[in-house]
Amino acid sequence: MKFNNHSVKIYIFIDSFNFLIEEKIQKIKNIIGIIYENQLIPSENFFGIKKFCKRNKIKLYILDNYKAVIKYKLDGLVISSFNRTISNIQKNQFKKNNIEILGKAHNQLEFYQKNMQNCSSIFLSPIFITNKYSKNKILEISKFNLMSLNWSSRLIALGGIKLSNFKKIKMTRSMAVGIKSAIENFE
Repeated sequence: MKFNNHSVKIYIFIDSFNFLIEEKIQKIKNIIGIIYENQLIPSENFFGIKKFCKRNKIKLYILDNYKAVIKYKLDGLVISSFNRTISNIQKNQFKKNNIEILGKAHNQLEFYQKNMQNCSSIFLSPIFITNKYSKNKILEISKFNLMSLNWSSRLIALGGIKLSNFKKIKMTRSMAVGIKSAIENFE
């Protein structure tokens, strides 16, 4: 798989980090950030990815763990679609420390909640078929664009993105993509 020929920016979701994953990530250009989904912190795995991101000037985000963002001075937080609570104190602390907040949404209601949580960018998913979502739950290009028509937030396409459908992303209002399973199958 080659994502390098495209100018679309990429976020990579990982829950573990090892030499093989590091090698695959280094082959991809246009990486904006890595989202670490594993809640076990501190771990050798976490410190390995943190060191890798710093060395390669890639932003490091963590999923739903605002305490780790502050404690380990990470670049940002990703708030999952089911996470509906983030206090004004946390919002102020994030602003003070220049921490970026990203959100994940699947529909209009979740999008509204992520806006209320001050997310600078929102992952909208699933755009394509995944193991988790059936054909009737995916957005495809037209639903993705229609759903986000009046949204002012920066959008990031997420879900089922592979080399075979990667070029379709340019037909959306998305400024970037998020990939997970594609990195596992990357050659």
